[in-house]
This record gives sequence, C-alpha cells and structure tokens, in this order.
Amino acid sequence: MMGVLPDLDPKTGLLPPGRYPASLSHLERAYVSAPGFADSSTRRHLWEEWQCHRAIVEAETGDIARTWLGGSFVSAKLDPGDIDVTYLLHSHVYDALDRDSLVSLDDLTDRSWCVERGMRIDAT
Repeated sequence: MMGVLPDLDPKTGLLPPGRYPASLSHLERAYVSAPGFADSSTRRHLWEEWQCHRAIVEAETGDIARTWLGGSFVSAKLDPGDIDVTYLLHSHVYDALDRDSLVSLDDLTDRSWCVERGMRIDAT
C-alpha cells in the first residue's frame, strides 16, 4: 500500500497541508468513485482526461518520477473544473529528452493547448 490519504477537513473541504503518497487506484477511489462524489458531473470525465494526459507525458518521457495533484479536484468540491497536476522527472530523464519531446512537454503544460484537445488539465 502506498499510503493513506487523510480525510478532507470538514470545515474547509481540503486536505490537510502535506504530501501523501497514493496509488492511482487509491486516488480514483478517493476522488472519483467515493460515495460523496456519486452525483458529480465532472470528476469521472476529468479523471479520464488526466489518465490520457499522463499517458502522453509518460510516452514522451519514458518515466514520471512523481506526480503531485492539487486544486479543487482533491477537495470536497462536487464538480471541479479541472485537475491541477505537477509532474516531476528525474534530471537524467529530462536531460535525455530530444527537442521534439521538449516541445511536446511544453505543449502539455499549456492549459489552453490541453483544453483545445479535450483535456481540462492545468499542468506544470
């Protein structure tokens, strides 16, 4: 098990400050499939869009060392508008990328570019 996500603060609807290791399946259960989000009209779609985005980043880089999720997707908000994500790459992976891959990564961190391609992702 990668870790346990703490409960959202009942007053703020936010995670307590910190970094919490979690598997993709754990994140999906907590922020997509959880009973409190059953009536969400955006969470499942956002999750699928992010899975596509993440797969493209991984295809371009070959390896994502860590991923940080933030913003309203990891809050109690029923219908977040996007997913805020930061991908961390090992320096040797980044340094080995060719120009085309670097251009692709630049596009993948451009919110407008992502939205135009059906991915409501705000990535860095």
